[in-house]
Amino acid sequence: MIKRAFVIPREILVDSGFIPRNINGKAQYTKLRGPKDLEKLITLAQNYGLSRERGGDNDVEHDVSVQQLIVYGFIQLRDGRFMLYQRGAEAYTETRLAGKVSLGIGGHMEPTD
Repeated sequence: MIKRAFVIPREILVDSGFIPRNINGKAQYTKLRGPKDLEKLITLAQNYGLSRERGGDNDVEHDVSVQQLIVYGFIQLRDGRFMLYQRGAEAYTETRLAGKVSLGIGGHMEPTD
């Protein structure tokens, strides 16, 4: 089964000030600084977002013309500690992430999301 990811054209994100123009062909991450940034990103996603293939011939993992919209957040406990998530080691499909720990909860957006 071919997985899909929700993407926004990179130029749209550059023109909107979310990511810098020169990233040397690498994925660019950005932090939302508040509700206005979130509203702006949602509007861009509604107007320009596309569902694209992950892992196939047109893999968005290597297409620098688009950026994947990956929702990611974290949970901080009242005592100041953070919750961590450790991926499975054997049956995890993305071997580069198998068994690794992340601070937060998140992932690629599928068309049903």
